[in-house]
Amino acid sequence: MKSRPTGLAAERRIHLPRVGAGFQIRTAVQNPTSESRPYNVVEHITLADTWADASIRIITNAGQGILHEKGEPVRGTEVEWPWVTEDDQRWDLRRVSARRGRFIASLRFPAETQWGYVALQDPRTGALLAYVWPTEAMPWLNLYWFANGERVVKRAIEPGTTGLHRPMAELLTTSRLLDLPVVHWLAPAEKRSFVVAGGLALGPSDFGKLRDLQVTKLGWAAVDETGQEVLLVPYSMDLFPPP
Repeated sequence: MKSRPTGLAAERRIHLPRVGAGFQIRTAVQNPTSESRPYNVVEHITLADTWADASIRIITNAGQGILHEKGEPVRGTEVEWPWVTEDDQRWDLRRVSARRGRFIASLRFPAETQWGYVALQDPRTGALLAYVWPTEAMPWLNLYWFANGERVVKRAIEPGTTGLHRPMAELLTTSRLLDLPVVHWLAPAEKRSFVVAGGLALGPSDFGKLRDLQVTKLGWAAVDETGQEVLLVPYSMDLFPPP
């Protein structure tokens, strides 16, 4: 696939293992031109309606961020997952159904974090869902939601290279956001790869409240408040070896 406005070429592959509900999405971007080219890559994942329910639990190891509303950063807010401080009031990004409209929370990861993740739990069914990716390539997590004041209607998650959602012409005039670049460059003939792995599983009936996503000998496992583990993202994929 070739992008005409930028001249960049991209290839996308989805890998499914023979056993289990894990998956991997790998995107390679190459610059076949004779000039350096700007780019950004995001993996936008619109979740099924069941994951928009108010009972859904969501966790991530992201930290500081900014809040967007109607495409613009909301002034006067401070974001540190899972809290937003706005006009001296604090509200929880995990409980957003009382908000009205379309919002994006763009979160960056602490400098020492090698792997970023976001994980969700449906306490009604016991379903667990997780996405994991290297933060060196994609240092941002963008959380989208649309709420009508009573419930969340749509929810999406987006690992990516930028946390500022503006046209490229505007990004090129913006130096950095939260000490991270908002646009990246490919030199002539340079190629970069981006990978997101994920998994879905049903937790046992005694699996408690989702607390963490941890690295184990077999892969990334969901961990409840008692320390019980459920494997979600296995290491069985050759292109996504253990850290």
